[in-house]
Amino acid sequence: MMNETALPAAPVARARTWPAPLAGMARRLRHWRRCLLILLGWQLLALLEAFATYVDASHGGHPASLRSLLLTLLPQYLPLVLASWILALLFTRWQETILRPSRLLLALLLSMALFLPFLTGVDVLLLLLREGRPAGDFAAMLARGGRMTWWYNIFVVGLAFLAQAMYTSWWRGQRQQLSAQRALTENLQLRLSLLQGQLKPHFLFNALNSISALVRTADAGLVEHALGKLGELLHYALAVGKGKQPSVADELDFLRVYLELQSLRYGERMTLLWSIEERDWARHACPPLLFQPLLENAVQHGVEPHQHNCRIDIALEYVAGMVSLRIANPLLAPPRAGHGLGLNMTRERLAILYGPRADLSIEANEHHYTVHLRFPADAPGPA
Repeated sequence: MMNETALPAAPVARARTWPAPLAGMARRLRHWRRCLLILLGWQLLALLEAFATYVDASHGGHPASLRSLLLTLLPQYLPLVLASWILALLFTRWQETILRPSRLLLALLLSMALFLPFLTGVDVLLLLLREGRPAGDFAAMLARGGRMTWWYNIFVVGLAFLAQAMYTSWWRGQRQQLSAQRALTENLQLRLSLLQGQLKPHFLFNALNSISALVRTADAGLVEHALGKLGELLHYALAVGKGKQPSVADELDFLRVYLELQSLRYGERMTLLWSIEERDWARHACPPLLFQPLLENAVQHGVEPHQHNCRIDIALEYVAGMVSLRIANPLLAPPRAGHGLGLNMTRERLAILYGPRADLSIEANEHHYTVHLRFPADAPGPA
Protein backbone atom coordinates (compact mmCIF):
# COMPACT_ATOMS: atom_id res chain seq x y z
CA MET A 1 0.00 0.00 0.00
CA MET A 2 1.28 3.45 -0.84
CA ASN A 3 2.04 5.95 1.87
CA GLU A 4 -1.16 7.93 2.57
CA THR A 5 0.50 11.09 3.85
CA ALA A 6 -1.43 13.88 2.13
CA LEU A 7 -0.25 17.26 1.04
CA PRO A 8 -2.51 20.24 0.40
CA ALA A 9 -4.39 20.13 -2.86
CA ALA A 10 -4.04 22.92 -5.38
CA PRO A 11 -6.10 25.83 -4.07
CA VAL A 12 -7.66 28.68 -5.92
CA ALA A 13 -5.81 31.88 -5.06
CA ARG A 14 -7.59 33.81 -2.37
CA ALA A 15 -7.81 37.55 -2.25
CA ARG A 16 -6.56 38.84 1.09
CA THR A 17 -9.29 39.72 3.55
CA TRP A 18 -8.75 41.18 7.02
CA PRO A 19 -10.85 40.91 10.18
CA ALA A 20 -12.50 44.24 11.06
CA PRO A 21 -10.02 45.25 13.84
CA LEU A 22 -7.02 44.42 11.65
CA ALA A 23 -8.58 46.22 8.69
CA GLY A 24 -8.95 49.37 10.81
CA MET A 25 -5.36 49.08 11.97
CA ALA A 26 -4.19 48.64 8.37
CA ARG A 27 -6.05 51.81 7.34
CA ARG A 28 -4.45 53.78 10.17
CA LEU A 29 -1.02 52.50 9.24
CA ARG A 30 -1.55 53.53 5.62
CA HIS A 31 -2.65 56.99 6.78
CA TRP A 32 0.41 57.51 8.99
CA ARG A 33 2.70 56.16 6.31
CA ARG A 34 1.24 58.66 3.86
CA CYS A 35 1.77 61.49 6.39
CA LEU A 36 5.36 60.39 6.91
CA LEU A 37 6.00 60.31 3.16
CA ILE A 38 4.61 63.84 2.84
CA LEU A 39 6.89 65.08 5.63
CA LEU A 40 9.96 63.41 4.17
CA GLY A 41 9.15 64.60 0.65
CA TRP A 42 8.93 68.29 1.55
CA GLN A 43 11.94 68.12 3.85
CA LEU A 44 13.92 66.53 1.03
CA LEU A 45 12.98 69.47 -1.22
CA ALA A 46 14.09 71.84 1.56
CA LEU A 47 17.42 70.02 1.74
CA LEU A 48 17.88 70.26 -2.03
CA GLU A 49 17.04 73.98 -2.03
CA ALA A 50 19.48 74.60 0.85
CA PHE A 51 22.22 72.69 -0.95
CA ALA A 52 21.58 74.57 -4.22
CA THR A 53 21.70 77.92 -2.36
CA TYR A 54 24.91 76.87 -0.63
CA VAL A 55 26.56 75.95 -3.96
CA ASP A 56 25.44 79.20 -5.63
CA ALA A 57 26.75 81.25 -2.70
CA SER A 58 30.09 79.45 -2.77
CA HIS A 59 30.48 80.04 -6.50
CA GLY A 60 29.54 83.71 -6.05
CA GLY A 61 32.29 84.23 -3.48
CA HIS A 62 29.88 84.60 -0.57
CA PRO A 63 30.02 81.22 1.22
CA ALA A 64 27.20 80.50 3.64
CA SER A 65 26.72 77.91 6.32
CA LEU A 66 24.73 74.91 5.07
CA ARG A 67 23.44 74.37 8.60
CA SER A 68 22.08 77.90 8.85
CA LEU A 69 20.46 77.57 5.43
CA LEU A 70 18.73 74.37 6.55
CA LEU A 71 17.53 75.97 9.77
CA THR A 72 16.10 78.80 7.69
CA LEU A 73 14.40 76.71 4.99
CA LEU A 74 13.04 73.77 6.98
CA PRO A 75 10.47 75.88 8.91
CA GLN A 76 9.33 77.43 5.62
CA TYR A 77 8.37 73.97 4.34
CA LEU A 78 6.40 72.96 7.45
CA PRO A 79 3.28 74.87 6.30
CA LEU A 80 3.49 72.94 3.04
CA VAL A 81 3.56 69.72 5.05
CA LEU A 82 0.42 70.83 6.91
CA ALA A 83 -1.30 71.83 3.66
CA SER A 84 -0.42 68.46 2.09
CA TRP A 85 -1.78 66.61 5.14
CA ILE A 86 -5.06 68.50 4.84
CA LEU A 87 -5.23 67.70 1.11
CA ALA A 88 -4.49 64.05 1.82
CA LEU A 89 -7.33 63.94 4.34
CA LEU A 90 -9.75 65.59 1.92
CA PHE A 91 -8.78 63.28 -0.95
CA THR A 92 -9.10 60.22 1.28
CA ARG A 93 -12.56 61.09 2.56
CA TRP A 94 -14.08 62.48 -0.63
CA GLN A 95 -11.99 60.84 -3.34
CA GLU A 96 -14.98 59.72 -5.43
CA THR A 97 -16.21 63.31 -5.57
CA ILE A 98 -12.92 65.18 -5.92
CA LEU A 99 -11.45 62.89 -8.60
CA ARG A 100 -14.32 63.46 -10.99
CA PRO A 101 -12.99 65.48 -13.96
CA SER A 102 -15.72 68.09 -13.51
CA ARG A 103 -14.80 68.59 -9.83
CA LEU A 104 -11.02 68.34 -9.99
CA LEU A 105 -10.44 71.86 -11.35
CA LEU A 106 -12.87 73.31 -8.81
CA ALA A 107 -11.03 71.50 -6.00
CA LEU A 108 -7.73 72.91 -7.25
CA LEU A 109 -9.10 76.48 -7.30
CA LEU A 110 -10.51 76.08 -3.79
CA SER A 111 -7.14 74.75 -2.60
CA MET A 112 -5.42 77.79 -4.08
CA ALA A 113 -7.92 80.12 -2.41
CA LEU A 114 -7.43 78.38 0.94
CA PHE A 115 -3.70 77.76 1.04
CA LEU A 116 -2.14 80.67 -0.90
CA PRO A 117 -2.97 83.34 1.71
CA PHE A 118 -1.97 80.95 4.48
CA LEU A 119 1.43 80.05 2.99
CA THR A 120 2.22 83.63 1.97
CA GLY A 121 1.28 84.92 5.40
CA VAL A 122 3.45 82.30 7.13
CA ASP A 123 6.39 83.22 4.87
CA VAL A 124 6.06 86.90 5.86
CA LEU A 125 5.78 86.05 9.58
CA LEU A 126 8.92 83.90 9.43
CA LEU A 127 10.75 86.73 7.65
CA LEU A 128 9.65 89.19 10.34
CA LEU A 129 10.93 86.85 13.05
CA ARG A 130 14.29 86.35 11.34
CA GLU A 131 14.80 90.07 10.88
CA GLY A 132 13.46 90.97 14.34
CA ARG A 133 10.93 93.43 12.97
CA PRO A 134 7.59 94.32 14.67
CA ALA A 135 4.29 92.81 13.62
CA GLY A 136 3.17 96.19 12.35
CA ASP A 137 5.52 95.79 9.38
CA PHE A 138 3.51 92.78 8.16
CA ALA A 139 1.69 94.68 5.40
CA ALA A 140 4.86 96.33 4.16
CA MET A 141 6.74 93.04 4.11
CA LEU A 142 3.84 91.37 2.31
CA ALA A 143 3.94 94.06 -0.38
CA ARG A 144 7.73 93.77 -0.62
CA GLY A 145 7.46 90.05 -1.30
CA GLY A 146 6.07 90.85 -4.72
CA ARG A 147 4.75 88.59 -7.38
CA MET A 148 7.52 85.99 -7.16
CA THR A 149 6.39 84.89 -3.72
CA TRP A 150 2.83 84.43 -4.96
CA TRP A 151 3.92 82.58 -8.09
CA TYR A 152 6.18 80.32 -6.04
CA ASN A 153 3.37 79.50 -3.63
CA ILE A 154 0.99 78.84 -6.54
CA PHE A 155 3.57 76.38 -7.86
CA VAL A 156 4.06 74.51 -4.57
CA VAL A 157 0.31 74.37 -3.81
CA GLY A 158 -0.29 73.02 -7.31
CA LEU A 159 2.49 70.51 -6.78
CA ALA A 160 1.01 69.39 -3.45
CA PHE A 161 -2.47 69.09 -5.00
CA LEU A 162 -1.16 67.16 -8.02
CA ALA A 163 0.82 64.77 -5.81
CA GLN A 164 -2.22 63.95 -3.66
CA ALA A 165 -4.48 63.60 -6.70
CA MET A 166 -2.05 61.18 -8.37
CA TYR A 167 -1.49 59.15 -5.21
CA THR A 168 -5.22 58.93 -4.46
CA SER A 169 -5.99 57.97 -8.06
CA TRP A 170 -3.32 55.26 -7.95
CA TRP A 171 -4.59 53.95 -4.62
CA ARG A 172 -8.19 53.89 -5.85
CA GLY A 173 -7.07 51.93 -8.92
CA GLN A 174 -5.30 49.44 -6.65
CA ARG A 175 -8.43 49.01 -4.56
CA GLN A 176 -10.60 48.53 -7.63
CA GLN A 177 -8.15 45.98 -9.01
CA LEU A 178 -8.13 44.14 -5.68
CA SER A 179 -11.92 44.22 -5.55
CA ALA A 180 -12.15 42.84 -9.09
CA GLN A 181 -9.61 40.14 -8.22
CA ARG A 182 -11.56 39.23 -5.09
CA ALA A 183 -14.80 38.98 -7.09
CA LEU A 184 -13.09 36.85 -9.74
CA THR A 185 -11.58 34.59 -7.07
CA GLU A 186 -14.92 34.15 -5.33
CA ASN A 187 -16.59 33.32 -8.64
CA LEU A 188 -13.88 30.78 -9.45
CA GLN A 189 -14.16 29.23 -6.00
CA LEU A 190 -17.92 28.98 -6.39
CA ARG A 191 -17.57 27.45 -9.85
CA LEU A 192 -14.97 24.97 -8.58
CA SER A 193 -17.22 23.96 -5.69
CA LEU A 194 -20.13 23.46 -8.09
CA LEU A 195 -17.97 21.33 -10.39
CA GLN A 196 -16.76 19.16 -7.52
CA GLY A 197 -20.35 18.94 -6.26
CA GLN A 198 -21.43 17.72 -9.70
CA LEU A 199 -18.71 15.08 -9.72
CA LYS A 200 -19.89 13.39 -6.54
CA PRO A 201 -23.46 12.53 -7.60
CA HIS A 202 -22.18 11.70 -11.09
CA PHE A 203 -19.65 9.25 -9.66
CA LEU A 204 -22.18 7.85 -7.16
CA PHE A 205 -24.77 7.28 -9.89
CA ASN A 206 -22.33 5.24 -11.96
CA ALA A 207 -21.13 3.26 -8.93
CA LEU A 208 -24.72 2.43 -7.95
CA ASN A 209 -25.44 1.51 -11.57
CA SER A 210 -22.62 -1.04 -11.40
CA ILE A 211 -23.99 -2.52 -8.17
CA SER A 212 -27.48 -2.61 -9.69
CA ALA A 213 -26.10 -4.71 -12.54
CA LEU A 214 -24.53 -7.08 -9.98
CA VAL A 215 -27.80 -7.42 -8.06
CA ARG A 216 -29.41 -8.79 -11.21
CA THR A 217 -26.88 -11.65 -11.16
CA ALA A 218 -28.34 -12.81 -7.81
CA ASP A 219 -24.80 -13.38 -6.46
CA ALA A 220 -25.23 -12.16 -2.88
CA GLY A 221 -21.55 -12.56 -2.01
CA LEU A 222 -20.46 -10.49 -4.99
CA VAL A 223 -23.01 -7.79 -4.18
CA GLU A 224 -21.85 -7.66 -0.56
CA HIS A 225 -18.24 -7.30 -1.70
CA ALA A 226 -19.26 -4.53 -4.13
CA LEU A 227 -21.10 -2.68 -1.37
CA GLY A 228 -17.94 -2.83 0.73
CA LYS A 229 -15.97 -1.24 -2.12
CA LEU A 230 -18.67 1.38 -2.53
CA GLY A 231 -18.35 2.16 1.18
CA GLU A 232 -14.60 2.78 0.73
CA LEU A 233 -15.28 5.09 -2.21
CA LEU A 234 -17.92 7.06 -0.33
CA HIS A 235 -15.67 7.35 2.73
CA TYR A 236 -12.98 8.97 0.58
CA ALA A 237 -15.46 11.20 -1.27
CA LEU A 238 -16.91 12.42 2.04
CA ALA A 239 -13.41 12.99 3.48
CA VAL A 240 -12.32 15.25 0.62
CA GLY A 241 -15.71 16.97 0.75
CA LYS A 242 -14.98 17.90 4.38
CA GLY A 243 -11.61 19.38 3.54
CA LYS A 244 -9.23 16.40 3.45
CA GLN A 245 -6.34 17.36 1.23
CA PRO A 246 -5.48 14.42 -1.03
CA SER A 247 -2.23 13.48 -2.70
CA VAL A 248 -1.59 11.67 -5.96
CA ALA A 249 -1.13 8.49 -3.89
CA ASP A 250 -4.59 8.96 -2.34
CA GLU A 251 -6.13 9.43 -5.77
CA LEU A 252 -4.40 6.29 -7.03
CA ASP A 253 -5.74 4.26 -4.11
CA PHE A 254 -9.21 5.61 -4.77
CA LEU A 255 -8.82 4.73 -8.43
CA ARG A 256 -7.83 1.15 -7.64
CA VAL A 257 -10.87 0.67 -5.40
CA TYR A 258 -13.14 2.15 -8.07
CA LEU A 259 -11.72 -0.18 -10.72
CA GLU A 260 -12.08 -3.17 -8.39
CA LEU A 261 -15.77 -2.32 -8.17
CA GLN A 262 -16.01 -2.10 -11.96
CA SER A 263 -14.13 -5.39 -12.29
CA LEU A 264 -16.80 -7.08 -10.16
CA ARG A 265 -19.35 -5.96 -12.72
CA TYR A 266 -17.50 -6.63 -15.97
CA GLY A 267 -15.33 -9.56 -14.92
CA GLU A 268 -12.95 -10.81 -17.60
CA ARG A 269 -14.29 -8.30 -20.11
CA MET A 270 -12.07 -5.65 -18.48
CA THR A 271 -8.29 -6.04 -18.24
CA LEU A 272 -6.13 -3.41 -16.54
CA LEU A 273 -2.49 -2.77 -17.34
CA TRP A 274 -0.84 -0.50 -14.76
CA SER A 275 2.41 1.32 -15.45
CA ILE A 276 3.15 3.45 -12.38
CA GLU A 277 6.55 5.06 -11.99
CA GLU A 278 8.30 4.15 -8.74
CA ARG A 279 7.99 7.37 -6.76
CA ASP A 280 6.70 8.71 -3.47
CA TRP A 281 3.45 9.99 -4.95
CA ALA A 282 2.23 11.01 -1.51
CA ARG A 283 4.59 14.02 -1.78
CA HIS A 284 2.56 15.53 -4.63
CA ALA A 285 -0.78 17.23 -4.08
CA CYS A 286 -3.71 16.40 -6.32
CA PRO A 287 -7.19 17.94 -6.64
CA PRO A 288 -9.81 15.46 -5.33
CA LEU A 289 -11.59 13.13 -7.74
CA LEU A 290 -9.39 14.22 -10.64
CA PHE A 291 -8.46 10.79 -12.04
CA GLN A 292 -11.77 8.91 -11.58
CA PRO A 293 -13.80 10.64 -14.35
CA LEU A 294 -11.08 9.79 -16.87
CA LEU A 295 -11.16 6.08 -15.96
CA GLU A 296 -14.94 6.16 -15.93
CA ASN A 297 -14.81 7.55 -19.46
CA ALA A 298 -12.47 4.74 -20.53
CA VAL A 299 -14.79 2.10 -19.05
CA GLN A 300 -17.84 3.58 -20.75
CA HIS A 301 -16.09 3.93 -24.11
CA GLY A 302 -14.11 0.71 -24.09
CA VAL A 303 -15.93 -1.89 -21.97
CA GLU A 304 -19.60 -1.11 -21.59
CA PRO A 305 -20.82 -0.91 -25.22
CA HIS A 306 -19.94 -4.51 -26.17
CA GLN A 307 -19.17 -8.02 -24.85
CA HIS A 308 -15.56 -8.23 -26.05
CA ASN A 309 -12.47 -8.17 -23.87
CA CYS A 310 -11.07 -4.65 -23.42
CA ARG A 311 -7.67 -3.69 -22.05
CA ILE A 312 -7.29 -0.31 -20.35
CA ASP A 313 -3.73 0.99 -20.06
CA ILE A 314 -3.00 3.32 -17.13
CA ALA A 315 0.40 5.03 -17.07
CA LEU A 316 1.51 7.53 -14.41
CA GLU A 317 4.89 9.24 -14.43
CA TYR A 318 6.74 12.36 -13.35
CA VAL A 319 8.00 14.38 -16.31
CA ALA A 320 9.80 17.73 -15.99
CA GLY A 321 7.98 18.81 -12.86
CA MET A 322 4.60 17.57 -14.10
CA VAL A 323 2.36 14.68 -13.07
CA SER A 324 1.52 12.88 -16.28
CA LEU A 325 -1.41 10.43 -16.41
CA ARG A 326 -2.18 8.60 -19.65
CA ILE A 327 -5.23 6.34 -20.03
CA ALA A 328 -5.79 4.40 -23.23
CA ASN A 329 -8.52 1.99 -24.29
CA PRO A 330 -9.52 0.39 -27.60
CA LEU A 331 -12.69 1.43 -29.38
CA LEU A 332 -14.50 -1.75 -30.35
CA ALA A 333 -17.79 0.07 -30.85
CA PRO A 334 -18.73 3.58 -32.02
CA PRO A 335 -18.43 6.10 -29.16
CA ARG A 336 -21.72 6.74 -27.43
CA ALA A 337 -23.01 10.26 -26.95
CA GLY A 338 -23.36 11.75 -23.51
CA HIS A 339 -20.04 10.66 -21.98
CA GLY A 340 -18.25 14.00 -22.20
CA LEU A 341 -19.45 15.43 -18.87
CA GLY A 342 -16.53 14.12 -16.83
CA LEU A 343 -13.95 15.29 -19.37
CA ASN A 344 -15.50 18.74 -19.67
CA MET A 345 -15.66 19.19 -15.91
CA THR A 346 -12.05 18.04 -15.58
CA ARG A 347 -10.92 20.55 -18.19
CA GLU A 348 -12.76 23.35 -16.42
CA ARG A 349 -11.32 22.39 -13.02
CA LEU A 350 -7.79 22.36 -14.47
CA ALA A 351 -8.35 25.78 -16.03
CA ILE A 352 -9.52 27.23 -12.69
CA LEU A 353 -6.77 25.61 -10.61
CA TYR A 354 -3.74 25.84 -12.89
CA GLY A 355 -4.57 28.01 -15.88
CA PRO A 356 -2.34 27.24 -18.89
CA ARG A 357 0.08 25.18 -16.79
CA ALA A 358 -2.13 22.09 -17.00
CA ASP A 359 -3.82 20.41 -19.94
CA LEU A 360 -6.06 17.52 -20.86
CA SER A 361 -5.61 16.22 -24.39
CA ILE A 362 -7.39 13.46 -26.30
CA GLU A 363 -6.04 11.32 -29.11
CA ALA A 364 -8.75 9.33 -30.83
CA ASN A 365 -9.10 7.33 -34.02
CA GLU A 366 -11.39 4.53 -35.11
CA HIS A 367 -9.49 1.94 -33.02
CA HIS A 368 -8.05 3.66 -29.94
CA TYR A 369 -8.96 6.40 -27.48
CA THR A 370 -6.27 7.99 -25.29
CA VAL A 371 -6.62 10.68 -22.63
CA HIS A 372 -3.48 12.48 -21.44
CA LEU A 373 -3.63 14.57 -18.26
CA ARG A 374 -0.76 16.82 -17.12
CA PHE A 375 -0.62 19.20 -14.15
CA PRO A 376 2.16 20.73 -11.99
CA ALA A 377 3.56 18.32 -9.40
CA ASP A 378 5.49 20.60 -7.08
CA ALA A 379 3.82 23.99 -7.39
CA PRO A 380 0.06 23.37 -7.32
CA GLY A 381 -2.30 26.31 -7.59
CA PRO A 382 -3.65 28.82 -10.05
CA ALA A 383 -1.55 30.58 -12.61
